[in-house]
Amino acid sequence: MRIWQCTGLSINGVGGVERHVAEVSAGLKRLGHSVHVGRALPDGWLAQATTADPIVLHTHGDAWPNPRLLVSRTRRQLLWVHVCHGTSAGRVIACREFTSISGWRGSVSDFFPTRFADAAVAVGQRALDEARTYFLMKLPAAVIPNGADPSIFAPIKQVEATPRLIFVGRGDDRVKNVAALLAACAQTRSDVPELQLWCAPGIDYDYTVQPFVKNLGALNSKELARAMEQSRALVLCSLYEGDPIVLHEAQGLGIPVVVSDIPQIRASLRGYANAIYVNPRNVDSIAFGLRN
Repeated sequence: MRIWQCTGLSINGVGGVERHVAEVSAGLKRLGHSVHVGRALPDGWLAQATTADPIVLHTHGDAWPNPRLLVSRTRRQLLWVHVCHGTSAGRVIACREFTSISGWRGSVSDFFPTRFADAAVAVGQRALDEARTYFLMKLPAAVIPNGADPSIFAPIKQVEATPRLIFVGRGDDRVKNVAALLAACAQTRSDVPELQLWCAPGIDYDYTVQPFVKNLGALNSKELARAMEQSRALVLCSLYEGDPIVLHEAQGLGIPVVVSDIPQIRASLRGYANAIYVNPRNVDSIAFGLRN
């Protein structure tokens, strides 16, 4: 079977969607399937597809296939499975807030696939419940694991060293609120001059303005674990999240987290005492959380 993971993300990067795509692709390959990850369908795949051996298209919300390809569904040469990651519902719910904060009008990228795809899978029960509630999804659906592996992190003993913070997430995603994070770090550094912000897979910054930033680049799970063990805290001041894998791993490590006070994150950290919640829309609030 040929399976196309339609995404524009680098599966070598750090992040929940990237981890999911990489692990599902690896599992399918172990079962003997042909897997392609990318925005475009490989040459020749559609011509070779038949009703008995169709292409299975997985969409992840960050990239869309050419709509003309979906015409082939009438001949059952392509089956469309949408993956619900639990983040697009947050985009819609907070749409008016995005408009006031960044000028971005949010996204309803999950609405159409959850109505017109052939089936859906969700990375967790909450993501599936959100899709059914907010997008009125009635597709056949199943829940699959989201790739969190706190067992890699649990045995690590945190190193008490330089006050380092670690940020994990796509820096070019505006809802990750990186500009506010950098401003809060700069404000905090006036009191804690040795503070460092380690970033994976990295963010855009000007070293002359933000000399405290270190770009760690793409990391695998064990490399990320080693970076986290040398950090005093994980910082995640996103404007919304789905079910952040990195927070489960931080809990496995026992590392303190400075995080946005939003329902999705509070649900992920339920029962975790080592968390400081901040207002992600207020730089002073983030800086206060970093100092504590």
